[in-house]
Amino acid sequence: MAALLLEFKPLRLADNVTLQAPLSRLGKGPGLVLLVSKDYKSRSPTDISKTLDPEPQQKWAEEGFAVVEVKVDPATVEEDFKTAVAALKKLPECASYSTVGVIGASFDIEITQQLTLNSL
Repeated sequence: MAALLLEFKPLRLADNVTLQAPLSRLGKGPGLVLLVSKDYKSRSPTDISKTLDPEPQQKWAEEGFAVVEVKVDPATVEEDFKTAVAALKKLPECASYSTVGVIGASFDIEITQQLTLNSL
């Protein structure tokens, strides 16, 4: 069973948005939106052997969260965030449909206010 979970790939919802169902044994968990830089590049397969840490989306999914990663582009961030929240609300593996967590860092305060005031 564990081998099947490790093979589960994220689902691309939009150019900047990917969804990963929980990768825990329970298979269900709270929703989480990860806001990452639009310039963030995943490690290459050769770099993965240099660290024990998985990519952020996989790491949180392994902890039991239903995770949507949004690569923040100021031109599309509001629509991408709405896509992320809507996907979590529809996902059967998401344990709570009324609230989601959000993790992000180093973003323009204007983008953060835009998401807070307009998107939920």
